[in-house]
Amino acid sequence: MRRYRVVVSGTGIFVESGDQGDSFSAFVACRFVQAETEELAIATAKRDLLMEWNRCYNRSRTAGLPRLTVELVARVHSPFKSSRKSDGYRFFALADELEEILSIIIKQSSGWF
Repeated sequence: MRRYRVVVSGTGIFVESGDQGDSFSAFVACRFVQAETEELAIATAKRDLLMEWNRCYNRSRTAGLPRLTVELVARVHSPFKSSRKSDGYRFFALADELEEILSIIIKQSSGWF
């Protein structure tokens, strides 16, 4: 099995954030997936994200179902075996913030790690 890093953006959601009244409409999430092919890695990452989204952030079904876009798929060539499967979520209120962080993530991806 090969290991892949899959960076996915999710849009079309609405999440209110506590007392401050902030709301978020997009996120970026990174998943490390073991799969035979790149296509299977993408499908697995999307499935896992949607399941996690509904279980952790959308229990009341008011946040909406995110539209997922694969931003980056990179084969992981690191000789170190990590049990890390996720880099969590980064939430954004504005599309400009989303584009900015995506450009940083994609520039940093050398494919070696």
